[in-house]
Amino acid sequence: MADESETKTEGVSQKSEQELVKICKRRLENWREVLTHCHALLTWKKPYYPGIIAAIVTFVFLMLWYFDTSVLTTASIFGIIACILDYVVPILSASFFDSNKWTGTQERKYEEICHGIVDGYLKIKCMFDSLRQVKETRPYCYFVGVLGVLLFTAWIGNLINNLFLIYLNVLFIALLPGLKSHPMIQENISKAMSMIGGIAGQSKKNK
Repeated sequence: MADESETKTEGVSQKSEQELVKICKRRLENWREVLTHCHALLTWKKPYYPGIIAAIVTFVFLMLWYFDTSVLTTASIFGIIACILDYVVPILSASFFDSNKWTGTQERKYEEICHGIVDGYLKIKCMFDSLRQVKETRPYCYFVGVLGVLLFTAWIGNLINNLFLIYLNVLFIALLPGLKSHPMIQENISKAMSMIGGIAGQSKKNK
């Protein structure tokens, strides 16, 4: 009976995920050309793409540092840019990209991108659901954990310039899809971690 219920739960979750992918594809229909090009950039389809990503992020933060705008002004500027892009991109896509030239390979890539977006959304939702469950079942652990994390981030924010800290976080997030899509980089990271673990274990034995 337990196996049957687990199978039903997995079937329902897969069905809901497929429905979310369909909704995502439908809502981002006008952005599909742009998304495929952005996906190629973020996953480093060409060797010089990481440099382009780093240059774009660095340029944006240099402008923020140079003009020294307030938080509200910065948020408003990004909101204006997002609003303009949301209006202009569908019009430009319809003008510059011919829908008749949209191939099956591009459609599969677009569906893969939508799967990634939905997967990220579900992971974030699962994380918040887990936090809520911990808060309900183990409130003391939740309180200590959240308070500890907030105190640590407040301490880090007091030590390091906030704009520089945000820059490092945004740069890491922008480069993360490329890091994840290249197995060679993952192998090197695994080797480095195993070497660090070996050195740490050796130092413990010497003690």
